Amino acid sequence: MKITKSSLKQIIKEEIAALREDEFDDMDDAFGKEKKAPKAKCPANPTEAKSTAIAALKATKGVKDQFKVMDILLGFCVSKTKRGKSKGQPATQVLFRNKERAIVLDSELQ
Repeated sequence: MKITKSSLKQIIKEEIAALREDEFDDMDDAFGKEKKAPKAKCPANPTEAKSTAIAALKATKGVKDQFKVMDILLGFCVSKTKRGKSKGQPATQVLFRNKERAIVLDSELQ
């Protein structure tokens, strides 16, 4: 079977169009609307740690993609978060790269 140059171009166009359908459209939208965190310095004391942790957690609110959440948290110098309870209330413990820690209650994020 011989394929002409024009039929090959048509096949390639059709394949490219098929690749751009459905599943890739959602990815394009996601990359276009990506939240970005400002580059922040690691907090030097507990007061700065608390305010930075609150800002970081608020920035990730509503973001469903875990890779984007990690990128945002790294922008705030956060290395790890852990959910739990503090004084009987739901809370998040935030550990920064310089080993500073902060506990943020869910009620403080509103």
